[in-house]
Amino acid sequence: QQALQQFQTMHSWEPLLGAWERLATLVVHLALSVMVWLSFSRSALWWWGALASHTLVNFSVVAVLRLVGHYSDRLTAMLVSEALVGAWAVVAAGFLFLVARKTRPLPHPTPDSPTSSLPEISRETEPSSQDLESGSC
Repeated sequence: QQALQQFQTMHSWEPLLGAWERLATLVVHLALSVMVWLSFSRSALWWWGALASHTLVNFSVVAVLRLVGHYSDRLTAMLVSEALVGAWAVVAAGFLFLVARKTRPLPHPTPDSPTSSLPEISRETEPSSQDLESGSC
């Protein structure tokens, strides 16, 4: 009953703030996941960077929500905190862009690559029933 009353007193665009937050946090979490990936592929320091970044993002958004909410109304606090989430998403997108530009793509196999020296597996003949029974295939 109380939730229904609260929903009815909302502005028509307020539920879209939740969609905005999910979209922005998706970008932030993708960047944090890339940091963890970099900790395995480059240096373990990236893991600490991911941990610190996650803590900073969470703390700053909650702190701004509380501080602005203390000195202003609920709607202003929500808008300011969602704007901060959006700002963190822009920072995260910039990080992803930089990582994508600096990360070299995997090389395409060429006839001279080491994998080309592996023997070809031929499927010209099927194993005989004798081969199957003896386990030689």
